[in-house]
Amino acid sequence: FCRFKECLAPLDPAAWQDSKQWKTQLKALVLANQDTPFPRIAASKQDGLTLPDLVKTWSVVDLLVKLDRAKFKAFVDGTKVRDKPEEDALKEAYGFDFRALETRWRAYVQGGFTAP
Repeated sequence: FCRFKECLAPLDPAAWQDSKQWKTQLKALVLANQDTPFPRIAASKQDGLTLPDLVKTWSVVDLLVKLDRAKFKAFVDGTKVRDKPEEDALKEAYGFDFRALETRWRAYVQGGFTAP
């Protein structure tokens, strides 16, 4: 549960662009359960993403790289295969789907952005 001030923090667009504040902003959003679910982000076009969605996406990539660089490369290569859904590429590379990724990512954020 977040305190009132922390829950309002995600509304400050300038803070999302500040390299010293984005982690605090993202964690507050997660604790308030106000972040966009990753499957919805993955299905969106880039121009339809909010600044918090873009920050979340970046942090998901950061987590995947920290978990295993070789698997991340395999995932990226898998996304380049025509007509292959990104979730299938994730499953092939890491062995988990978007739902499991979301669970791991939430633990990563709540744990201070350290890979499990």
